[in-house]
Amino acid sequence: MALYGVDVHDGYQAGLSFATLAAQGYTFAAVKLTQGTGYARDLGDDWVRAARDAGLVPGGYHWLNSSDGAAQARWFHRKVLESGGPEGMLIQLDCEDNGYGPQMQAWAAEWGRLTGGHPFLIYSGAWWWNDPNRPMRAVRGVDVTPYLWHSHYLTADADTVPDDPAAFAARIPASWWVPGYGGWPTATFLQFTSKGDAGALANRVDLNVYQGKRDQLLTLTTKAGAGASSTSEVDMYEKFDRDRVSATFEAVARIEAALALIAERVDIDPAELDAIKQASAAASVEAIRQAAPGLADAIVAKLPAGTITRGDVEQAVRDVFADAAKPDA
Repeated sequence: MALYGVDVHDGYQAGLSFATLAAQGYTFAAVKLTQGTGYARDLGDDWVRAARDAGLVPGGYHWLNSSDGAAQARWFHRKVLESGGPEGMLIQLDCEDNGYGPQMQAWAAEWGRLTGGHPFLIYSGAWWWNDPNRPMRAVRGVDVTPYLWHSHYLTADADTVPDDPAAFAARIPASWWVPGYGGWPTATFLQFTSKGDAGALANRVDLNVYQGKRDQLLTLTTKAGAGASSTSEVDMYEKFDRDRVSATFEAVARIEAALALIAERVDIDPAELDAIKQASAAASVEAIRQAAPGLADAIVAKLPAGTITRGDVEQAVRDVFADAAKPDA
């Protein structure tokens, strides 16, 4: 089951109607409350209450910057209390600016101390986390929180986003739920466009999907539910156990990344890629494990001896296929 929601800003989405969102079938709405240590949105707490009053699961988020992480958590917590308190709220730490690992960790520790462990999600995307100009590639976000609000947009403009979010979200590849950064095996939420028609606004609302049931979603709004299962693969792939699904789709994402890298550097006979492509499409850990080593050897063998790209590609290929080549857990 899929649930849809929005994340909003009272300036960028001025005029948003929460009652209309509820009537359109949306389930949750996260509202920007604070940024740094002294900035707060004028209508943030009003919007959280409006979301709650409309029957939506309310949420609040904080934009992390380079200032003291613990002080940022205290500022955000103050505004959350003014919005009715964290109980019953989705909490998001928005990581897309210049607040990095140290700020995240300090924020998380202070938030946990202030709330007794109320769960929160980190919002981010590979476009930010894996940026070589940012000191984030070695940071394991999963050690800060197990919950990721992942950003990966479908191509869209004013004419391609239908009013029904499910019709648009149906285009999301299953592999997008594997973020490819921060150590998270799967995303909990996926933000898939910033051009949604929702809440009486046209072409300017961030839309998000959560794969699960409402009661599972609600475990993220209370510290009593912290640690409960809420990620998407449980409902989406009931025939697999949790670890197998995570391993499968992490392998698929790594294979796809490897093929993209290989295509840029090496001329490979398409027939030699068939086995791994078929394994990836079938999301079969067993097939990927069997096909990956042979494909890696074939790629390496085609590289000119002594070239700089040989070492680069050989290491990249073997790193990428390492997880897929391991026996199933």
